[in-house]
Amino acid sequence: MLRVPAEQLAQTCRKQHKLVEKELNSAMGEIHEVLKDRHAGSSSMNGLVDRLQSLKRKVEDGQVQEDELLQRCRMRLDYLQNMHERDANPKNRDSAQTERLQRLVADYLLREGYDNSARCLAEGAGLERYLDFELVLASRDALAALRARDCEPALAWCAEHRAKLKKAGSTLELQLRLQQFVELVRAGRAVEALSHARRHLSSVAEFEPQLRLAMTSLALGPATCAAPYAQLFDEGAWERLAALFHQQQLAALAMPATAPLLVAIGAGLTALKTPSCFHGEH
Repeated sequence: MLRVPAEQLAQTCRKQHKLVEKELNSAMGEIHEVLKDRHAGSSSMNGLVDRLQSLKRKVEDGQVQEDELLQRCRMRLDYLQNMHERDANPKNRDSAQTERLQRLVADYLLREGYDNSARCLAEGAGLERYLDFELVLASRDALAALRARDCEPALAWCAEHRAKLKKAGSTLELQLRLQQFVELVRAGRAVEALSHARRHLSSVAEFEPQLRLAMTSLALGPATCAAPYAQLFDEGAWERLAALFHQQQLAALAMPATAPLLVAIGAGLTALKTPSCFHGEH
């Protein structure tokens, strides 16, 4: 529960750093141009001042966002410390365990799309501050569009998180582009499919085997039964792509791939099988 706001804070700081670095480098270039051409200096300097003032406002807005995320991290740290203290006190242990279970269940409901139930449970237990409702709901739109066979929102998300996906060695964006290619072939738009492949798929060497399959499927057509080309036109490809997108999305948001409730249940079931759970001859 602490990794998500910490990762958001890191992303915000990186974004602010890149913005300031880009704008200042551009401003320094304009200043050098002004020094070369003094006749155009007045108008250029006015434009530069406006640009720097705009940058100042963006930095201030970013600072507000960073402060909010820092406050969220601090609040969750205090909550974890409080839960640790309650666990150590026999009088408060039962209430702490109940509260922890309520948070795990609410988190699971939110992950599975039962938003109203998750919110009701969290608000009733006073735990809504410790769940990432806004982040999960905002990220769900792209997933819903993908299940409706629209890749564009997912591609926009990939563009926003390209650096993180590249660092993780993800091929998600290429898989989305490949699915767009397949749909063009399915629709009989071969010329557009070829243009799409040249623009988005041909420049990545490690993707070459799948590109070869795609090019062959263009010749065979969507009615082919030959493996492995027929798999490209399988209707289940969209659901597999949605599952891959959801997995990559969770990783980019620093959320665990498996719901903490399931991890806790698995740990409990495993513990029940150990000899230490038995007393004496029973």
